[in-house]
Amino acid sequence: MGRSVWGFWQGVFSTAVLYGSLALFTSILHNVFLLYYVETFVSVYKIDKVSFWVGETVFLIWNSLNDPLFGWLSDRSFLNTAEDNVSLQMKIRVDRPDN
Repeated sequence: MGRSVWGFWQGVFSTAVLYGSLALFTSILHNVFLLYYVETFVSVYKIDKVSFWVGETVFLIWNSLNDPLFGWLSDRSFLNTAEDNVSLQMKIRVDRPDN
């Protein structure tokens, strides 16, 4: 009686089956959400389907450009001074075991 619920299911199913079923259910949920997402904008807000997909495409292109840009701008090594980088390199050299 001491086994947890997860321990019971882990014994029944392999990890690969659990990950695969999780991916399947996530993709099904995503597709259902996408269907209702589009239908909401087309039916409720009365937006033309072509206009919706043009806006979605512009958003995806903009997002693919600004995410790496903001990631690069917020990168810690970009904001550090030269002294901080030298001390970090020294720490890595000291902590690394000799082979």
